[in-house]
Amino acid sequence: LNVIVAEVAVRRLELTHAPKMARTLFVCSALTVIGTVVFGLSRDLAVAVGAFWLVSVVGALSGPVARTWLNQSLGSRGRATVLSLVGQ
Repeated sequence: LNVIVAEVAVRRLELTHAPKMARTLFVCSALTVIGTVVFGLSRDLAVAVGAFWLVSVVGALSGPVARTWLNQSLGSRGRATVLSLVGQ
């Protein structure tokens, strides 16, 4: 499922357009919050598994997008420091 979503995202996203990447990250964050809340409040196993998959897929998508956005928007002097902090 992660591979399919990542492939669709790569074909649809413009990785050079910062506002679109920011909107994508915003939507990913909102979906992560929604999925986490649904998972926490669910009483049905199927709903909990669906919410878990949603958070998993969105996390797999948002990580590369966030790293690409950071690499494009940071200057060369502070890039290594910021990427190191994000990785920790």
